[in-house]
Amino acid sequence: RRRLPPAAAVSRGEALLFAHGFLGSRFDMADACERLASVGFVIVAPDFGESISGSFVPSAGTSRLAIAQKAMALAEARVEA
Repeated sequence: RRRLPPAAAVSRGEALLFAHGFLGSRFDMADACERLASVGFVIVAPDFGESISGSFVPSAGTSRLAIAQKAMALAEARVEA
């Protein structure tokens, strides 16, 4: 089991993308994402079209890659603010 770095060791600008598996949801690892956020990481955990909790019909603009790219861009903007 690996230990998380103390908050002081996390550099401003470090973001993590949690991409759930097929038929999963962004809630699958919410406890782990919250713990990572508590030490300073910016966590991005979007739902994808094949998600059980997804509330949209997938299209070209909502592919896994498109969603991940948009989510990380938002995270980077948040970290730079």
